Formats: sequence, structure tokens, C-alpha cells
Amino acid sequence: MRMRSLVAVVAGCVVFVAIVLPWFWLQGHAPEEVPSVAFAIASVFVGLVSALLAGWTTARLTPSNGISHTIVLAFAITIGALVSFFFGPGIKWPQMLTMFVFSPTVIGGGFLGQRAEGAEGQRAEGRGQR
Repeated sequence: MRMRSLVAVVAGCVVFVAIVLPWFWLQGHAPEEVPSVAFAIASVFVGLVSALLAGWTTARLTPSNGISHTIVLAFAITIGALVSFFFGPGIKWPQMLTMFVFSPTVIGGGFLGQRAEGAEGQRAEGRGQR
């Protein structure tokens, strides 16, 4: 894996964690506590947004084939959730959401990032032909 590929995957991880962890801290809610319904719904929304942004960021930063890089990112996020699932305290709802909802959403964000890159390339080609 080239350095730019590694940076893209690490950047995606940073984006995901930089949104999700402060959400819990700012709400004063530990991830291992039983959540209220409102907090759980809001957490799902925050997790989906952070996963989409993480996948999008990774796909946009990769030198080529952004989807394969976002799959690596989704795998890394899933591994982190698995480690926390087996060795972390309390209930496991955030880890379950991460493994089964947010990790696949990362790949969706990668598709969006790759699609946006393709659209920019088409616009640039169109300008060059005029």
C-alpha cells in the first residue's frame, strides 16, 4: 500500500472517530450505558453521517480505486468495534451498530466520493474540449 493510500485510510478513520467520540462526550453519555430512545436515534444519525463522511474522505484522497480503500477502512472500523465488543465494558449497542450499520455505510460514502470525483473529471474534460 502506497503512502497516499495509507493516509487516505487513516484520514477516514480520523473523520469517523472525530465525529462519533465527541458526540458521546458532549452528551455526557458513556457508550456502554443504556441509552434513552432519543439518544439512540440521534446516535444512529450521527454514526451514519460520520460513516458517510469517512468513506467519502477516503475515496477522495485515494490515488485510484477509492472503493477498495473504503473497504479497507470499513474492515478497520469493524475490527475496532470487535475488539471493543469483546474487551470493553457495559452493553454493546454502539459496537453492534458500528459492525452492522456504520461499516457498510462507510462503503456507501466511498461510492459517493468516487462518483463525485468522476463528475469533476467529466466537467474538467468538458472544459478542455471547448
